[in-house]
Amino acid sequence: MKFQGQLVYHLLLHMEDRVNSNGVLRFKINDRVFVFGPKEYFLITGLKFGATEALLTESGIYKNIFESKVLMKLQDIEKAFEIACFACNDGGQLVLKLAHLLVLYGLLLCYETHCKTIDIQYLHVVDDLLNFEKYSWGSISYKFLVDNIVVARARLKSMLKKKMKPKFDIYGFTFVLQLWDFEI
Repeated sequence: MKFQGQLVYHLLLHMEDRVNSNGVLRFKINDRVFVFGPKEYFLITGLKFGATEALLTESGIYKNIFESKVLMKLQDIEKAFEIACFACNDGGQLVLKLAHLLVLYGLLLCYETHCKTIDIQYLHVVDDLLNFEKYSWGSISYKFLVDNIVVARARLKSMLKKKMKPKFDIYGFTFVLQLWDFEI
């Protein structure tokens, strides 16, 4: 699915200014109010919501693969994935862990460009794939998306007031917002 900028642009124009404390967004379209919240996000993604546990501070993958690099980029994970695919000397465990990271950073906590640095705290979770799959990625990715929607909306409003050409970026799992918009 391709990002539909015009669709999201019109959605942002109909977004109400106030965001609920639990991160529910409200949109007024044709005199009807529609909400986009954790419930709608869960129904589309199926990702787990709930409290996020404390994360590990040490990670084998971080030390061994990324050599404790301070600034990580998505392209660093992609490069490590390609190398691990060719080596494949651990029964595929490393490839699987890196694939999980690619889904996390390339889809759920997505930046559209490879130049953005990523938060390394989640690298530590991937060392235990069972816990990684049980982790509350729905809560994390929903908050990330909503925060970016609010920033984009504020930027868009400011540009329209100044009569500038509208331009905005929304990072995160934006396809969920688009699917929800198609549904409403």
